[in-house]
Amino acid sequence: MFERELATTAAAMVAAGKGILAIDASSGTIKKRFDSIHLESSVENRRAYRDLLITGNGLSQNISGMILYDETSSRRARRQTVSRARHCTPQRNERDGRNAAVGAVVLSRARALQAPALNSWRDHSANVPAAQRALFHRAKLNSAACCGRYKTEMEQESLAA
Repeated sequence: MFERELATTAAAMVAAGKGILAIDASSGTIKKRFDSIHLESSVENRRAYRDLLITGNGLSQNISGMILYDETSSRRARRQTVSRARHCTPQRNERDGRNAAVGAVVLSRARALQAPALNSWRDHSANVPAAQRALFHRAKLNSAACCGRYKTEMEQESLAA
């Protein structure tokens, strides 16, 4: 039974046009990202930012899994919530940052996908919907690129809800 579940999980992780999103970063990396928007890297701010990334509607259309940093992945309840809420496969980010996928190369473009969301959010709860739309839009474009369907015009598509 374990082997069948493992094979199913591995197949879901490498589904065509989908990728893995590293939603967390090490303490030092997230501090640098937060510094770029003049935001303190507190537990509360990191939690709010992760929640923004995890709870975006429709993200599972383009994201097959989420890599969580130790600070998050050690919270078993959070991993279960991520999986159930977004139908994504939660993965644990090992300290050396290496993750393997069977039979395909799966890339995580965390900074490229998250930068527009982070810049939209800037720790204002009113900005969460716009930040989530920006994340979804980047994930959609990344998916199109993975499948050879990306066109420059797609960058200008409306991000309106």
